[in-house]
Amino acid sequence: MLPYPAAHVVRRLRDKRALPGLFAEGGFRTVATLAEGTAAELLGASLPHPCVLKPTGRGKGMGTVEEMRSERHLYGVLRALPPDEPLLVQEKLSGPLGSLGVLRPCAARLLLPIAWQSAVTNGAAGSPSSYRIGVTYRWLEGDVVAAIQGTPDILRRRCAPPKVGDMWARDDPMASVVYGSQTLAKRVWQRVPRQVRRRLKR
Repeated sequence: MLPYPAAHVVRRLRDKRALPGLFAEGGFRTVATLAEGTAAELLGASLPHPCVLKPTGRGKGMGTVEEMRSERHLYGVLRALPPDEPLLVQEKLSGPLGSLGVLRPCAARLLLPIAWQSAVTNGAAGSPSSYRIGVTYRWLEGDVVAAIQGTPDILRRRCAPPKVGDMWARDDPMASVVYGSQTLAKRVWQRVPRQVRRRLKR
């Protein structure tokens, strides 16, 4: 009953091998795919660096995209992955980090936060109000990632009002500090080499 597309549509969107073709159909340029294969196959290939390594879908050993900063880093990660893990090697782009989100309620005006509220409270949550246009959204986690990757000035950038953030609240600073600390810790942990992370988890 939720406003999701059919399963085959979701599977196609999650397959990163199919995304360049989908983007091309829409008139968008995409990053170049430099190599494709399993971890074992890529270990025997000559790969450029720096580059970006990503799973083609929901991987068994690699859950997210990682930047490979050197040849040693790249082949170290490949050796630590399951040999049959399907992967893509793509070019690394430089420039400002940005994101685009689309908020589009369905015809029935069903939004998941409102649906959850209705389920938890066992009652009707009402219809959402109209959204204010022109509000700048500040994504602290994205800014931190950009700073770590070489553009620290973004943390000092001030957004023109009106603006809103995803974690800071003047009336509840402790929750904001905890959430912000968890976000920073997660990003630092992701930059620890995979082999070291596995040893620390044991």
